[in-house]
Amino acid sequence: MRRYSGRSEMTQAAAHRLADARVLAEKERWRGAMYVGGYALECKLKAQLMSYYHCYTLEQLEERITKRTGRRPEFMTVRAHNLAYLLGFADCWHRLTQNPDMHHAFLRCNIWDYQWRYAPDVGNQEDTDAFLGAVGLLYHWIETNI
Repeated sequence: MRRYSGRSEMTQAAAHRLADARVLAEKERWRGAMYVGGYALECKLKAQLMSYYHCYTLEQLEERITKRTGRRPEFMTVRAHNLAYLLGFADCWHRLTQNPDMHHAFLRCNIWDYQWRYAPDVGNQEDTDAFLGAVGLLYHWIETNI
């Protein structure tokens, strides 16, 4: 089984998942659009973290973060699906929270839950539009600030 853990793969996956989310929204597949939009952010964030830490795989990123922090997280790794946790490794919280638009976008995106893939509800257009709008803003911010 192939593991897609490289920086270039994550970068490409981020762009593809963002496009997928937009197509799903156009097709009124609201919950799916939000689910995939969150994954676009996760992939983008992981790709940018690999660049920030000058490494090429998630495994290398895990090692570099472990060396930097002096401890290996017991319950969370860089393979986690927690945007706030991952963003914490980028040394950019202050910049993010000082920008009201980006902080608001982050708070909206941080509702993302990888378990939405199991959600039986279909969601709605209003929530999806707001979520994907925030995803677009935060995606660009991550790209230019990490």
